This record gives sequence, C-alpha cells and structure tokens, in this order.
Amino acid sequence: MKAGSAPPWTTSFIDLCLLLLGFFVMLHAHTGQQAQVVNGIKQALGGNNGTSAGESHDIDPSALFEPNEALLKPAARGRIMALGRHAAAMHARVTIESIGADRAVRRFDGWELAAARTAAIARAVQAGGLSDQAITISIPEMSGRVTGKGQRIAIGIMPR
Repeated sequence: MKAGSAPPWTTSFIDLCLLLLGFFVMLHAHTGQQAQVVNGIKQALGGNNGTSAGESHDIDPSALFEPNEALLKPAARGRIMALGRHAAAMHARVTIESIGADRAVRRFDGWELAAARTAAIARAVQAGGLSDQAITISIPEMSGRVTGKGQRIAIGIMPR
C-alpha cells in the first residue's frame, strides 16, 4: 500500500502549530514573571519595553498611602501629580501596573485595596494634567494568592 503525498501547505501549517505550541509552553513556564515576559515580547516585536526609551518607576505603596487605605498622603499626591505634569509636557503615555496585593484588611480585601490604590494613582496622574486617554491601568490576575511581598506599583512613562 502506497502512502499519498501531503499537500505542500501542510509543512508550513505544522511549523506554525509547533511554533505556537512552543510559545505557549514558554509563557506557561514563566507564569511568575509576567512583566519580564511582556517586556521581552514587546522588545522582540520592536515595541518599547518601558526602560529604554521611556521612564519606569517601581513604587512601594506603603510610602504613598495611609496604612490599609487607598488615600494618598499629601506629599505623595504631589509627587504623583508631578509625574503627570512631566508626562503631559512630554506628550507621553503613562501605564500604571499593580503587582501583587497586601493582606486583607478590615475595610478592603487584598484585591480591592490593590485596585483602589492603582485607581488613586491614576487620578493623581490625571490631576497633574494628563488626559485619561493617555493613562493605562493594569491589574494582572492575582488568582487569590497574596504573597508576603505585598503590593508593588510600576509606573511607566513612554513617549508617543
């Protein structure tokens, strides 16, 4: 019995499937390092990774907020508004990413506190003069896990 030959496009299709499979295996292997994976993909595709052409600020929310609250301290609000003024003067985009969460407290659970703090920072950036269309907020999936590291907030300023 003789096997029939496959159409020529099947080799390309199989290559594409294997590349996609490898890509998703790589993504799954780096589940704890989402920021590095995203920045690497952006850089590979010719995008800005937030560090080469733009600015990146990694902030500990405990320095900005009242304990267990989403209320910015007055000095911190001024500092964040200054970032907004700086970005507006550069005609830049601002990305605000919440990474992790603090332990649950009486008023908020960990996820609510992380989201409220991220939104408070976005409002302060907007109060600095940047339009809301130039602000992107990202709160990655937390899967119900709260690490001992607490919440971190990354603010990126990227020229348009």
